[in-house]
Amino acid sequence: GFGDQADKGVNVKLALWKPEDTGYKLPAVAIGWDDFLGTKRFQSQYVALTHVFPKIGLEATLGWGRERIRGFFGGLQCAPFWNWN
Repeated sequence: GFGDQADKGVNVKLALWKPEDTGYKLPAVAIGWDDFLGTKRFQSQYVALTHVFPKIGLEATLGWGRERIRGFFGGLQCAPFWNWN
């Protein structure tokens, strides 16, 4: 397995801005690079957009990655009873 090498990596993620910085009008933008130092066995690069809809308690993410994360990925999170003040 890869257990001996799984904890020997360095990751970085840069959030260019957060949704609350734009009053939830624009999606957040983040870029990242996983395992750029160390074994590089799990190396990947990605860009992700996350849009938050606070009135309905929904968050949607769409991204694209390369190497270990191949192609498009995304997800939804719904927390309708959360206090989004």
